[in-house]
Amino acid sequence: MVEGVFNVIWVTPVGDTKTVSAIELEWKNKAKTIIDLCKNKDVVVQAGGNLGIFPTYLSKSFEKVITFEPIHKNYICLLENISGIHNISVYNYGLGDKYANTKIFKEVPQNCGAIRLEYDEDGNIPIIPLDELTFDAVDLIWLDVEGFEVKALKGAKKTIKKYEPILVAENNGLIAEFPAGLNGSEDFQHWVEKTFNYKFHARIMRDDIYVPA
Repeated sequence: MVEGVFNVIWVTPVGDTKTVSAIELEWKNKAKTIIDLCKNKDVVVQAGGNLGIFPTYLSKSFEKVITFEPIHKNYICLLENISGIHNISVYNYGLGDKYANTKIFKEVPQNCGAIRLEYDEDGNIPIIPLDELTFDAVDLIWLDVEGFEVKALKGAKKTIKKYEPILVAENNGLIAEFPAGLNGSEDFQHWVEKTFNYKFHARIMRDDIYVPA
């Protein structure tokens, strides 16, 4: 367990010392700006759920939080951390552009938020397209999926078209389709704008924020 800067004790994987402080710093710097952009606050789709920190805080602003966390050790911690919060639904999958299996190909010691996946038919970590699920509303899609952002957005194309949510996607050089450094890829930004008829709104830390054009 690790105590966060907001005086919350979080269940973490054994040996993890970096994730909680990093995620809470991101929340402190980004959350209000992003949530304030949402006209309605019925449903937020958030991935990856990681330890449940973002889902927990989002549950205070939205009627329903739907979160995805494919890594087993994170998923177990997430369930512990959101215990008793009744407006969060959790899926033990990752988001992508197709039904598929993946495996871990890179992870950072002491930081369970920096686990990267790759498609592998022999892998045991499942991926699903968001469009295969049914929603009553989607007001915000917030993606932090360690390089799977393009794949996750492709798999959510129908959902985005139908509900026109605010989009948030990490763009920090890990997206294979748009190689870049830590400052992110402008080509990725242009791709989002063109593909979904959205407009780049702002960049906070490593996250790009998009609004319907």
